[in-house]
Amino acid sequence: MNINLFQWIREGVRHSVLLGVSDAVEQIGTHPTGDNLSTRLGEYLRSSTSHVPSRVGGSTQRKRLGRTLKDHLMLRHPRGEAARRYNLLQQLAYLGLMFVILPLMILTGLSMSPRLNATFPGWVDLLGGRQSARSLHFLAAAGLLLFTLVHVFEVILAGVWNEIRSMVTGWYTVRANKTPKGS
Repeated sequence: MNINLFQWIREGVRHSVLLGVSDAVEQIGTHPTGDNLSTRLGEYLRSSTSHVPSRVGGSTQRKRLGRTLKDHLMLRHPRGEAARRYNLLQQLAYLGLMFVILPLMILTGLSMSPRLNATFPGWVDLLGGRQSARSLHFLAAAGLLLFTLVHVFEVILAGVWNEIRSMVTGWYTVRANKTPKGS
């Protein structure tokens, strides 16, 4: 069996991105008129018309993002089945990490290499010079550190044993929803 490492990585990234986009579309939910957003997106992509559709659920998305942000800041975590899925804030954080912070780290790190600068002269100027590349690299590193610290904090809050077990084995327990008093 001949496996190409780069093809394997490319397929894994493609699969992850498609799953992430699918989850994000599902997380956004339905349009206020009751239309399913994923159905509307599919129809839009299949249509050959060149009109631009109106914004789909813009205020609903902002409300959901605001509610998710408030819940995270108040340390209220989802329970039950909602805990099995990434919420909108988590999806945006991972999207920013994968497609903004990490590529910026790589590009700015490469721009500080004198050998690459000698091989491809002038490309460091696209980043505003070597010092600007260093500053961008530092800011991206600070973002990566913040991302890591928030994750360590969340693991401690959620229960270290359960979270580490889920990272290693894929098996985890989900805390049940609290039942309201008087039911």
